[in-house]
Amino acid sequence: MLENKDDEIKRDSSEQTPETPQNEGVDERVEETPSTEEKEEVPAESAEATAEPVSEEAPVAEETESKSEDHEDHDDEDDLHTDEHEEDDQYADQHEELPDYDHQKNEELLTAAEHWAKQDDIRKARTHIEAIRSALLKRLDAERDEKKEEFLEAGGVEIDFHYDQPDRNRFRKVYGEFRDRRRNFRKKLEEELQLNLQVKQNIIESIKTIPESEGAAQEKYKTFRELQERWRNTGPVPRSESRDLYNNYHFHVDQFYDFLRISNELRELDFKKNQTAKEELIAKAEKLAESEVSPETFAELQRLHKSWKEIGPVERDVRDAMWDKFSEATKQVHDKRHAYYEDLKASREERLNKKADYVEQMANMKLVGLKTHRQWQKAIEEMNKLRDAFKKLGRINLPGNDELWEKYSAINREFNRTKNAFYKDLKREQRENLDKKKALLARAEALKDSDDWRDAANELKRLQREWKTIGFAPRAESDRVWNEFRAACNHFFERLKSKNSDRDKEYAVHFEAKEKLLKKLEAYDPLKAKKGIDELKGFIEEWKSVGPVPRDKREIENQFNSLLDKHFKALKVDKKESAMIRFENRMQHIAQDGDERAMQKEEDFLRRKIDEAKKELNQLENNMGFFANADPKNPLVKEAQKRIDQQKEQIELLKEKLVLLRKIEEEPEEESKPEEAPASEETSESTEASAENTESEEEGDKA
Repeated sequence: MLENKDDEIKRDSSEQTPETPQNEGVDERVEETPSTEEKEEVPAESAEATAEPVSEEAPVAEETESKSEDHEDHDDEDDLHTDEHEEDDQYADQHEELPDYDHQKNEELLTAAEHWAKQDDIRKARTHIEAIRSALLKRLDAERDEKKEEFLEAGGVEIDFHYDQPDRNRFRKVYGEFRDRRRNFRKKLEEELQLNLQVKQNIIESIKTIPESEGAAQEKYKTFRELQERWRNTGPVPRSESRDLYNNYHFHVDQFYDFLRISNELRELDFKKNQTAKEELIAKAEKLAESEVSPETFAELQRLHKSWKEIGPVERDVRDAMWDKFSEATKQVHDKRHAYYEDLKASREERLNKKADYVEQMANMKLVGLKTHRQWQKAIEEMNKLRDAFKKLGRINLPGNDELWEKYSAINREFNRTKNAFYKDLKREQRENLDKKKALLARAEALKDSDDWRDAANELKRLQREWKTIGFAPRAESDRVWNEFRAACNHFFERLKSKNSDRDKEYAVHFEAKEKLLKKLEAYDPLKAKKGIDELKGFIEEWKSVGPVPRDKREIENQFNSLLDKHFKALKVDKKESAMIRFENRMQHIAQDGDERAMQKEEDFLRRKIDEAKKELNQLENNMGFFANADPKNPLVKEAQKRIDQQKEQIELLKEKLVLLRKIEEEPEEESKPEEAPASEETSESTEASAENTESEEEGDKA
């Protein structure tokens, strides 16, 4: 009889402390999200670097302060564990996908920290605040290190460096207040847990004494039920005390039910109530097994288990079946959650691989060959696309995410450092270009009222060409300098245009005279003349003596030259002599027009042709060496010698033309023809504009 009673007590006791599927024993922990956002070119306006003298201990204090911030709160004890949950949730750290704090601005991080610091759910708030803290402090530390490096590069002494960061001070205040709240919460919770433990221990002692107390069984049963209700209404206790406490509680509950055997009616009534309550829990567990998995699933399952433990025993013949049914529902929930989080892990790994691919593409960008603003703009656009794609994937709750973020941040820092170095040099170069343009402006200002028309016009054209060769300059100042430069050029050329307009009226008489002379030349028949060549030369001299014609009438010069060529050809004048006469006539007209640029081009052309002719002559003479022992009458030898003689004649003709050109250039010059004002400059964003439009108009006028 005693053995049966002991067996029943053991089974009832084991029923009250059911074994549920165990997790992997992962303790609750706080994710730390490292963050060091790529540095902006311009630091936050609120932060200010100074080089104020400070005490020798200052840098050490600042460094110590930074280190203490990094490890702040890490020495605190872990959060208290209570018996509210029988076991830790193995997927607790995967329930919530934290915001991607690494990519948020400082102000957004501080606002979020202030929000979470006031929340009642201390554990959840701590998870967010620690992630915010990690992101913000790494960014602030990187900013401070960069400013310190700049300070030292500028010649500063490390001991004198001080960099105030209001954002750091603001967060330190928020974080300190939160730590105080958390400590107070923990202290209060610990006191409540100990108080609850004492209350439940007292309840056990009370249940223990019921059978020996005075009074009827009905009254004792009522007292027992009141104690059970009080037990259920008492809050959690420390988890470390939970198992022994519940075992002790259920043992004495079983003892009380054994005492009630003498009153089967009360015992059976209580068993029925317990059975009804447990059937409701089974129904809830089965419904939970059919529902979609959520972060609350595990917490709800734990609440069901806690309730199951607090309900008393049921009839022995249904105990095992009910527990098996409840356990099966529990297993289904665990299996379903496991599958859900495995799929979630696979999805996160896929996203993490994508992020790794973007980081790899960023790492493979070639920055060494970027030498121009356009190339850098293209690289920046490409980098921004990869950054946006990386950010779009958000923070991923896997261990590799933190390592990947560190690599991503390092690549961004190096990219920004290289980019900033390029634009620093570019800014210096643009400042030098601006100084060059200011020098051209000063020269143009000095020439704009000059009456030395030809020299001033040629010098202004040269200044315009030089302006085109100068690179970018700071846009705001460059536009102003360009407008002033253009105004100076316009001023001069408007004066010159007005002067040449008056002169063109005078040249109208020359045109009428040349028209008559042209008709006379058209009627002239060189074959009937006694001295055709001399008479043609007379036409040329008479033509030159008339003087220039208006710019819009200059086609008459080409008509005159065409007639001369025709008459020289009819006379079969020596080829060399004819060429020299025509060349001299053409150069005289160019010189008369004052087109120094055209004269220079002609001189460059002659020099180039002489060099080319000499090279060809050397080649022909080298080839002639192959015929050293050949018969001079050989047709090949004769042809080779003929080509050599022709080449020598060509060289002599070119040299004579060059001498004649120099002679014409040295003759007294007439006033230059009108010039046009420079065209407007394009914005410095693309290129510095030139006065090329003006020069092309001038060349058209000189044709």
